[in-house]
Amino acid sequence: MALKILALGNYGKSAPYHPFDEVQNKLRAIFSDAERFYATDDPQSLLDVSRYDAVLSYLDIWGRVLPENAARALADYLKNGGALLALHNGISLQGDKELLSLIGGRFVSHPAQEALTFCPVPGDHPITRGIEPFTLVEEPYRFEFTGDEIELLLTYDYHGQTYPAGWCRRAGAGRVVCLCPGHTPEKFDDPMHQRLLRQALDWCVSKERTD
Repeated sequence: MALKILALGNYGKSAPYHPFDEVQNKLRAIFSDAERFYATDDPQSLLDVSRYDAVLSYLDIWGRVLPENAARALADYLKNGGALLALHNGISLQGDKELLSLIGGRFVSHPAQEALTFCPVPGDHPITRGIEPFTLVEEPYRFEFTGDEIELLLTYDYHGQTYPAGWCRRAGAGRVVCLCPGHTPEKFDDPMHQRLLRQALDWCVSKERTD
């Protein structure tokens, strides 16, 4: 499927923890079959979001919120059938209450980085079909679910306890996937992670119930 993708992040000093500069190139390569892959740090691009089949969020806006018009445009897009794939810090969209509700979960905290093995939840979901456990040195994000109809996709074990690392949900007529991995550009070089991202986006843009 030739998709038009809008990828949002923050560059340089505007992204104190997760600059988009190199990550955008990794994502562009992963989704190289897209008809258009437009990467930007301008939230006003969301005012034209209906032109796109999917939004990738790598926004690094902790403690901030999207401009009101951009947040409403993204929320309306999702409720009317749009697709959102939030990667790692991309969940920082949570600063807007309506977007938090549509995403269904929020980032709470994380301990220091260490090697984490990400494991698909047993089942036959299209997003995790064929995905085998993969290990990355990552930030162990802690999430709190805020919505219902959350479908857990991915977990990791941390010192004997299991934590959620990815989920999907329907948001109005749209679809949302949130995934924990992605702290630095090299995290997108793992082949299994790349496959997970492609399958997640495929599910997000699918209009048929295949699961």
